[in-house]
Amino acid sequence: MHRFENVYSMRSTLYAFAILTITSVAIADEPIPTDPSAFTMRDYRQRSIANDRVWYLEGYKQHGHRDDAWDESAIEFIEMCIAVFNDVPNAPDFKELQSAGEQVVNAGCTDPLVLYGYGYARDRRNHRRGAEQYLRAAVQGLPDSDYPATLLGSAASRLARFLEAWNRDDEATAFHQIAANAFVRAADTDPHDSFSQRELVSRLELQLKDYLPADIAASLADGLQMVGGIDPCTLNTALGLHHVAAGWRERGKGYANTVTEEGWAGFKKHLEQAQTYLVKAYELDPTRPEAATAMITVAMGGYAAPGETERLWFDRAVAAQMDWPQAYSHLMWSIRPRWGGSYEQMFEFGIECAQTERFDTDVPYYLIKALLDIDNDQEYSRRFWRQNRVDVFAGQILDQLASHPSHAHRANEFRTIQAGIAWAVRDYEQARRVIQHLATDMEAQPLLKMRIARRQLLDDAKAFTSSFADEIHSADRLRDLGQLDGAAKTYEQIATRIEDNPPLAAILRDRIVTTNLQTQFNSGEWVELKFEDGLPGWRKRAGAWHSSTSNSVKGGPNDDGLFLISEFDVGPRFELQGEIDMSKLRRENDANTGIVFQYLEAFDRADWLAFQIYNREKRAWIGYRFWKAKGEYLPLGRRVEQSFKFHLQNWDNEAVLYLNGELMFQGRLQPTDYFNPGAAIGLAGSYAGNSGYAVFRDLRLRQLTERPEAPPTDVEVTGDPR
Repeated sequence: MHRFENVYSMRSTLYAFAILTITSVAIADEPIPTDPSAFTMRDYRQRSIANDRVWYLEGYKQHGHRDDAWDESAIEFIEMCIAVFNDVPNAPDFKELQSAGEQVVNAGCTDPLVLYGYGYARDRRNHRRGAEQYLRAAVQGLPDSDYPATLLGSAASRLARFLEAWNRDDEATAFHQIAANAFVRAADTDPHDSFSQRELVSRLELQLKDYLPADIAASLADGLQMVGGIDPCTLNTALGLHHVAAGWRERGKGYANTVTEEGWAGFKKHLEQAQTYLVKAYELDPTRPEAATAMITVAMGGYAAPGETERLWFDRAVAAQMDWPQAYSHLMWSIRPRWGGSYEQMFEFGIECAQTERFDTDVPYYLIKALLDIDNDQEYSRRFWRQNRVDVFAGQILDQLASHPSHAHRANEFRTIQAGIAWAVRDYEQARRVIQHLATDMEAQPLLKMRIARRQLLDDAKAFTSSFADEIHSADRLRDLGQLDGAAKTYEQIATRIEDNPPLAAILRDRIVTTNLQTQFNSGEWVELKFEDGLPGWRKRAGAWHSSTSNSVKGGPNDDGLFLISEFDVGPRFELQGEIDMSKLRRENDANTGIVFQYLEAFDRADWLAFQIYNREKRAWIGYRFWKAKGEYLPLGRRVEQSFKFHLQNWDNEAVLYLNGELMFQGRLQPTDYFNPGAAIGLAGSYAGNSGYAVFRDLRLRQLTERPEAPPTDVEVTGDPR
């Protein structure tokens, strides 16, 4: 009998149905532990908070920079930091953390822990440049303090990564080395109880695998071996993690046929060493899951002992901690098709996780994670989801998670995923029911991970549950086939028959405007972009937008910046011209405004090309994305305008940019290898905060049918350049 047929819970029908949809594959010898007394991430978090209160809160009280002017607010701020560091449910968000830290710092506090917490909050809020001075001050002050060495390591590491984000790699190297040295010292001075050592290993893993350059990671591993009093399990685990990272670094992350002979040799050498260290670490203390978890990766690479499979090491890891997240993510990766597994195996493992019924943990959620990973691997085709009608049982698991007290703070996240999956399999009635029961609005991050545009989900849930659903479907099919005139006429015919359904009327109006704009653009003629009431044809992504005239729109940035994205496609060959008025932006802030293009709405918001104007800094910028700038800065000269007429031409990433009639840039834009280009344009500003507003007016757009020649520098920007 297949082990999943022996299901005793009230959801037996659900699980049996799920198994009938997939091919039976080899399963584990050991079930996932479900002992109610098993140590879980909830216990881990409580122990970590207790440690942090001793090291940070009591540390501040005993030897911090204290003063009545800020003491009470500093203690409150440190409490907030501990909650954020440990991802406590309903912990303050980074905006709240920054605000609280600002109050303490403005009162005159120079304590390095407080400065780190404030710099951390500013950095996590979209890499604001203001984080640097506080992170740097923390790194300077911590060596002379009595705070634990791990705090200096964390502060130096964050500053290094901040500097890397701004392409200041040489400076970053010095701080990476400070971090490595601090963690070596921590290995000697940290408490040697098992849990404190587990926390240290988690920090070391981040440094060795993700943060440190290869040479500094090697120096960290060497330094740990020189520490006389280091915990032996910690040492062997860290050395194993180092060799795992080094082996994969030498191999490269591509498919097997892309690996060189030297890459294979380095991979073999390091993974054999990793296996030796990790097995020894596991034998020293089987109650710690980190070494067994790392062995999943070693087994995946083919260097575990004969008979020691990825699943065997997973079983050993979860025997130590039944919900250790890395064990689940490592095993899930190892059974992807590219590593010899299959989508059926991933799905069945997810069912096994759900079958534990441990809704007080994240374990049942790994069914949902498996489904999301499958769809990611299938490039978001939803094919596996639709073939297996995964929404039926995924919805029940998400219901259970959302209703459990342990996950009350994530209920909206789970409901958002549920609505997204229902939409993806075209169960619009279910999507609408879930949306109606959301406590607040849908959450952006889950939709981003599923590559689902929020507005499309909302519009489809309304449109395709209305009495006009079949007709709208027919019009959409015409649009998708490129029969735009027929689609527009059908939309307009439906719109004339809607009398008392304003939401549906707005949806149809948006489709009509978008389809007509697309038709005009495809004709090769100049298109005058309009901003009618409700902004049909545009999608608000960030900021507050308002239009009082049809040829202009005002955009006021918020903490997420300023984004108004087109719903019509312009592709990689177009020209756009118009005017940007920045006179109402507060020039004392780091406000900027410009145009994004080749924007993919449902993908990572970092994937775009753009030009931006920083009029306070007297420069412009053009390139690939702008929060971590990869492009070219352009000086605006001494005379800085408050209003810019622009003319942008783009031909397959060959761009020409004019500002106020002056040629500013002509050349190729170089996005990264992982660039996922879209077809939309947008009006945008990066992370400006509460900084007034910008005005975009007289925008004109045209499709390019041949590569443009650079116009003479005296061309009229508002005229036809051909």
